[in-house]
Amino acid sequence: MPLRARSLLPVLVLALLGACRQVPTASVLALGDGDVVWRLPDDTPYALAASPDGALFLSTMTGAVYRGESGGSDWLKIAQVVPADFGSPHLQLQAFSRSSFFAVAGSRVYQWTEGGSLREHDIPTADSTEFCSDYTATVQLRDMWGRDERDVYVVGTHGTILHYDGASWTLELHPLHARALSLCEASLGTDLHVVGGDAAGVYAAGSSFIRKSHAGRWEEMPRPEGEQTSGLISAVVALPGGVLYAGGDFQRFGDEPPYRFADPARLFRLRAGRWDVLTPRLQSVHALRGGSAQLDGQALFWNEHGDIVIVRDRSVRLFRVSEIGRLRGAVLNGRDLYITASAGDTAVVVRLRP
Repeated sequence: MPLRARSLLPVLVLALLGACRQVPTASVLALGDGDVVWRLPDDTPYALAASPDGALFLSTMTGAVYRGESGGSDWLKIAQVVPADFGSPHLQLQAFSRSSFFAVAGSRVYQWTEGGSLREHDIPTADSTEFCSDYTATVQLRDMWGRDERDVYVVGTHGTILHYDGASWTLELHPLHARALSLCEASLGTDLHVVGGDAAGVYAAGSSFIRKSHAGRWEEMPRPEGEQTSGLISAVVALPGGVLYAGGDFQRFGDEPPYRFADPARLFRLRAGRWDVLTPRLQSVHALRGGSAQLDGQALFWNEHGDIVIVRDRSVRLFRVSEIGRLRGAVLNGRDLYITASAGDTAVVVRLRP
């Protein structure tokens, strides 16, 4: 039986927002507590994912992956992707079913299948190492997205985009390649941090924003924040109907000191070639992450400060989760919202019903 989250007291604040171009002031509704469905002592969560058939997957900073069933109350360790002493791996997950997931950690890509084994994939950037003056540089992989196990994209630093067709990986060519520098030189303008898509195209973003059309050609797209701001696009998702949502935190430039200052995270929509702001500036400057598309047409974004944004059709719902520590991940699974966070030296998974 799940334990009541009395010790954590996660308080959610729900703001019902219209999706019109002029964002109204949010109305507020307190929703109450959630249920702690799992505790993992002596570990820190890194990422939370959900498969289309309802399983939950949790990766941790010790390189392990756990699978949750039965509404998240039954958890089992299914893989040790990297050694526990590897040193806080950034272990991103993409789950295509309860019996299969892909993972990226550092410069490597892995695949796990039920009844089979965990295997490391041979990727074109595996040997992309340069010896710099006082360190060794490699391509670092940041995010992955796929339509299925035979159509997977991975993005990373120095404009890296890899594609898997079910048999082998290829390095994708795109407009940012001409600006990518050697691994020993800074190339923040070409680093790609997120990838997402739909049946019609694939979108990759960081400081720049590019799209691969259904015809297979990559093209650079306008950034959502305009010419007077800069920052990373930290989450992107395409929903049915071709509407694209991108979230991130940005920095603005002014005419008087301080000339550059943080601008809180916001969510944008691209439609008919025009960007609209969907949310007011959130209280936190932490970047919105996630951008996961749900089978029922919703999109979910979140940040470490506890902001959660759920987008469906023309409605935008904004939640605030407080008193639960640093938020590490959030997914929608049916009618339930699952979040993971650290509670002292324990990783917890909490189920909420928005």
